[in-house]
Amino acid sequence: MRHVLKGAGACWLWRMTVAVLALWLLAPLAPARSAEPLTLTESREKARSMAGSFSLLRDSGGLMVLGDVIRAREAGQMAPLPGFVSLGFTEETIWLHARVTSSASRRMTWVMELRPPFLDHVQLYVGEPGQGPDNYSLSRFGDLEPLTGRTLRTANFTALLTLNPGETRDLYLRLSTSGAMVLRGTLSTIESFTAANTREDLIMGGVYGTFVLIFLMNLMYFLWLRDSWHLLYGAYVGFSATSYLSLSGYMPFLLGDAAVHVVNMSYTVPVMLSSLFGGLFGIVYLRLKEQMPWMYRFIVGLIILYAVGAACSAAGLYPVVAPVILPVMIVHVYASVGAGIVLYRRGYRPAGVFAVAFVLLALGAVINISRTLGLLEPSLLADNATLIGMCTHMVVMKLGLAMRVRDAEAERAQALGELAALARSAEQRAIRLVEERTHELAMAKEQLEASLRAERQAIADQIRFIDMISHEYRTPVSVLNSSLDTLSLRLPGQIPEGTRVLDRMRRAMQRLTEVIEVGLQQQRMDGHVLRLYPVRTDVQNLVMEVVQGLISQNPEREIRLTGGATDTAQVIADEEMTGTLFRNLIGNALKYSAPETPVDVRIGLEDGMVVIEVEDRGRGIPEQDLPKIFEKYTRGSNTQGVAGTGFGLYMARKLVNLHGGTIRIFSQIGVGTTVRVGLPRAETRGPSV
Repeated sequence: MRHVLKGAGACWLWRMTVAVLALWLLAPLAPARSAEPLTLTESREKARSMAGSFSLLRDSGGLMVLGDVIRAREAGQMAPLPGFVSLGFTEETIWLHARVTSSASRRMTWVMELRPPFLDHVQLYVGEPGQGPDNYSLSRFGDLEPLTGRTLRTANFTALLTLNPGETRDLYLRLSTSGAMVLRGTLSTIESFTAANTREDLIMGGVYGTFVLIFLMNLMYFLWLRDSWHLLYGAYVGFSATSYLSLSGYMPFLLGDAAVHVVNMSYTVPVMLSSLFGGLFGIVYLRLKEQMPWMYRFIVGLIILYAVGAACSAAGLYPVVAPVILPVMIVHVYASVGAGIVLYRRGYRPAGVFAVAFVLLALGAVINISRTLGLLEPSLLADNATLIGMCTHMVVMKLGLAMRVRDAEAERAQALGELAALARSAEQRAIRLVEERTHELAMAKEQLEASLRAERQAIADQIRFIDMISHEYRTPVSVLNSSLDTLSLRLPGQIPEGTRVLDRMRRAMQRLTEVIEVGLQQQRMDGHVLRLYPVRTDVQNLVMEVVQGLISQNPEREIRLTGGATDTAQVIADEEMTGTLFRNLIGNALKYSAPETPVDVRIGLEDGMVVIEVEDRGRGIPEQDLPKIFEKYTRGSNTQGVAGTGFGLYMARKLVNLHGGTIRIFSQIGVGTTVRVGLPRAETRGPSV
């Protein structure tokens, strides 16, 4: 491979360049000759070329009709073509004329085949010489014409021409396209045409099968190796196959008549995207960013140009950008080949295969683009040069794929060996670490268990202390409350100042009682040793006792208790904790509502639950505070000036949950608040909590 690249590879590149330049320079110098009539015989086994049989007329405005062209030909205004039509990109409408004569001994039918099949509109008029335009038959072809209008269902444009011995026909072709104006024609017998067309279809089937195979292989290798160049090369091959499929005329057979809407874009856009992904592939495969930064920047500029070309082609501006971008593609291919040769000489082996593959592609691309731009005469080789170059290119790149996979496997095997050694070393270290950590964890566990036992003992001692302090406080507080009641009875009514003093003392004693109760419950709940002592409890009697106690403490307030069915309002609950729950909820209702407004307490049954509702007509809770009102130490944002800890509703929800019940709160600013508690009835609940 090194010898090929250093010697013959570079030589091929220069010879190819010189040959193409010679073709460019000498093509315009081909001697012109008059258009001659074609004489058809029955003995020909191969297709008869129509080169040199056409004369041409340019219709700049596209307004001429057949009668105008016939008169122009008779006046000698149609110029003879030395070969075929190869005008590059032009917006002109082109008219061609050819005369065909049969020298066969019998009536025969010939097939006229026009290729390549990427002209937008082709109109074929056939008639006897000297006849008026109304006596000519019309056939329509073109990649923007419905497939159902074709005489034969073939990739190229075809028409049947039946002549008796000695008969002559004039053929007029009207050509218009948004792409390159290129056309060549042949005439052949039906037998030779069928055989040749079958061979070509088989060959093209093999070619496109190769495209599909290469695409799938690269996709498979990408999924396997996660090497991005496989994905980029697969995209390059896929877009190239799409453009060739459209260029060769097979796209309508896949899409039917719907192809007329996308046939132009199905060639022009994939051509640009193929070059774009080819540039990305070259950057990654050759590692240009690290090895040739200046070439990397140059290729990135071309990739941006291809992206712009793809967008313009999708917008229908391919004829505008193609004359600029197609020569750039040739420069791109040559630059890629040169970069591959340079990097191979530097010792980067994969670049050798890359250079050889793109030399083959460059040859086909140069020939095809030269024909498209009108610098070369159309021919079977010129029409399919890019396809032939692409096929040989893919075969050579397959070798590069195999080399890359082999190198990747070698690197993978080496990496696996290193990983195995590291794994063994890591395993030994892990065993030692596990032994050390196990010993440390055992010691930490012993220390943690000792600390936990000490903490539990401290919490239990704290709960007992709080219970004792609370009990000791309750007795003197009760004595003080009784004394205040006695003083209130003995104080003469005509001393208002004394009454106010007693009221302040009574409220202070109520606040002290509330603080003691909240502190006791908070310690029991936060100590994680909260225990319930559930018994069968009559909710109505319990709530009634709570209400009576609160009325005695707040004789000026009205608390209305409604409900019935005391025999069924039975729950299994801790009486002390449940009493605290309702005392807290009703106390909140009294605290946050005006003295002149009543507080309603309702008891009922609903779906196996005993439901208790406490409703006040106070200030209400702001809507934004409701979602977190049950959180610990949380109060409404409008409770300034009202004493409280924010622990009551948190304690209420926790007590309800411990009893398997539900609690919900409904509130509206300025209207009031309703707290709804549901506890399971004793009949539907087990004997204990």
